[in-house]
Amino acid sequence: MSSLKPTHKKRSSPQLPSSQPPDLPWEPVPCFFDQVSALLSAGEAAEALVAARLGLAQEPDHAPLLNLAAICAVRTGELAAAEGYWRRALVLAPDGADMHNNLGILLHDRQRFDEGEAFFRTALRLRPDYPEACLNLGNLLQTRKRYREAEEAYREALRLRPDFVEAYSNLGSLLHGEGRLVEAEAALQQALRLRSDDVDASNNYGNLLEKLECYDEAETCFLQAVCMRPEQVVGYLNLGGLYDKQRRYPEAITAYLEALRRRPQDADALFFLSLTLLSQGRFAEGWPLYENRYNVGKKEPILLLPDLPFPQWRGEDLNGKSLLVLQEQGYGDEIQFCRFLPLLKALGVKYLTVVCKKPLLPLFAEGLAVDRVLTQDDLDVDGMPQHDAWTLLLSIPLHLGITLDNLPATLPYLHPSPERMAWWAERMPQGGCRVGLVWQGNPGHLNDAHRSLPGLATLAPLWQVPGVVLISLQTGLADRPERVHLPGQPVVDLGAQVRDFADTAAIVAQLDLVIGVDTAVLHLAGALGKPAWVMLPCFGTDWRWLEPRPDSPWYPGVMRLFWQERSHVWGDVVEEVRAALQAFVPARQHA
Repeated sequence: MSSLKPTHKKRSSPQLPSSQPPDLPWEPVPCFFDQVSALLSAGEAAEALVAARLGLAQEPDHAPLLNLAAICAVRTGELAAAEGYWRRALVLAPDGADMHNNLGILLHDRQRFDEGEAFFRTALRLRPDYPEACLNLGNLLQTRKRYREAEEAYREALRLRPDFVEAYSNLGSLLHGEGRLVEAEAALQQALRLRSDDVDASNNYGNLLEKLECYDEAETCFLQAVCMRPEQVVGYLNLGGLYDKQRRYPEAITAYLEALRRRPQDADALFFLSLTLLSQGRFAEGWPLYENRYNVGKKEPILLLPDLPFPQWRGEDLNGKSLLVLQEQGYGDEIQFCRFLPLLKALGVKYLTVVCKKPLLPLFAEGLAVDRVLTQDDLDVDGMPQHDAWTLLLSIPLHLGITLDNLPATLPYLHPSPERMAWWAERMPQGGCRVGLVWQGNPGHLNDAHRSLPGLATLAPLWQVPGVVLISLQTGLADRPERVHLPGQPVVDLGAQVRDFADTAAIVAQLDLVIGVDTAVLHLAGALGKPAWVMLPCFGTDWRWLEPRPDSPWYPGVMRLFWQERSHVWGDVVEEVRAALQAFVPARQHA
């Protein structure tokens, strides 16, 4: 499972007036206003807040001092107090555009997006030529994935202030996320031309260069960012992510530890560190940190925990208890980790319910030793059944203390339905060594550009191996028939007829071998105990395949790994697979 690289959206800071705000009629409270301003400017926010409160005790309805008190409260982390000060100030001075903007920033940070947007738009109504409010509105809209509107807000900020570095940087980040890489590069380069030492622009440009596979240049940007602002964790996270994807694991760990030294509970740093540790097979260290995948402090949590009327299982005794196991992440994750479910029954779980994705339901219902299998659709109709506890599927190895030494890897642990086997037997090609092919993963996967093949034609050298019958297991190609039907292609297309994973399991069980990229079908072949050859990319390889090795401890004796040496260059990998297949066929025939 991959995760998003952290970017940084620069926002305007709460406005600190150097004198009485021109749009407010109040005279400052003698002494206190200047004292608070001076303390804030000196970085003494706590002392400034004390002084502001003393002033407000004398004159509680003084809007400029309320604004300053709110800024002090933000800087000391008293966010509820800050909101209260600004709301009181706006009752007294409803035309204060700066205070509307400031309160919008606070509400955005507290994830109260609708309210925050309303305050930004009011600030712009009061002051149409307010580039900082345009920037902050764009940031909020980008957070809400309203990208077209966010782009409009950033471009309006740049119209109002053509040298607005933060707007160029954030626009570049947005365009990068939309895949408009040429425009993104132009925006970020302009930001750095205007201010070569802008840390946020350096980080965002580094992320773009990484996307463009200019890895050395990306590393330079990230290193510059951490040198310019060593107290900020984003640069270290970006460095760690770059090193991790290049399999430079010791350097990645060092970068994440540097981030954690500065912010010990940073959820992103903890999560990314977990992936690196798991990649090295350091499961005992990695599993606890992997729980940060759903930490609400993470920039983009992989999932949100459900609000259930019974507790989350955290490793307590399950003997005689009922347990609900919830799905998460992709099909391959569910197939790989369902191996742990029989261990829960062995621990004494009296009633075990498993929730899975709908295409997995027939396979799991027939092939798993559990009491009940449901889908999310079932829960939506009937509600969540009462249990003693619940857990996420990928949290089970943490609570079972799973390491490489005790990894349950008895194969097969899934079994096809006899009825489905019989139905597909009538449709299977006869004779020869039957080899299934999968060349495309989920296009929504973050690393799909690296892990999937450009098309079936990439595997053309396999067609020349004598004695092989090639069978397409690829699904989801109804709108791309050219990816299957190629001139002279001896491939039988069964994938188009597959309804769910029970069908795929019945086909795979009748094959001699499955060859493909990192997809759920390869996990299924391994779970069925069938020989499976996986072609893996050199960049961004998922943690579960561990450091480059020819086999997988998750599927011992049946899975073989073929590693790419150069990004996007699959020819050498396919040639290695072809040579291995040429040796496999006669050995299989004489077995």
